[in-house]
Amino acid sequence: MSIATLNPWQVLDQLQQDAIRRHSGKNTTTSTRRWHPAVDINESEDSFHIVMDLPGIQPENVSIEIEDNQLKISGERTQPSNDSNKSHHNERVIGAFSRQFRLPKDADVTQVNASFDLGVLSIEIAKQEESKPRKISINVKG
Repeated sequence: MSIATLNPWQVLDQLQQDAIRRHSGKNTTTSTRRWHPAVDINESEDSFHIVMDLPGIQPENVSIEIEDNQLKISGERTQPSNDSNKSHHNERVIGAFSRQFRLPKDADVTQVNASFDLGVLSIEIAKQEESKPRKISINVKG
């Protein structure tokens, strides 16, 4: 008698892959559902940093907007049409994506820089001057 170990992460991954295959349909060559790119959000003393993985997307297909203290990143991944190839298996999701993040009150929406390198979008949002930590000197009398 052998005892099999169950890896819950492997089970969840399999369920997700099955759902993607069911959603994309048997007659379609690619999945065109909405998807959510992976995002990291970090904070330093001077700014907030957002890093988003966007492999296979051209920078001109990405839009970054700030309105009512909300950062919205949207775009679309398209697949080049190649009618001469017959598709046998597709797992890569194509189509539109949109992510929205409420910015902290101390974010300075007038000081935003974005860069795109090797499929990675990096956004830096400065903090307002009054919210940055500062050292207070102590005056000694007498």
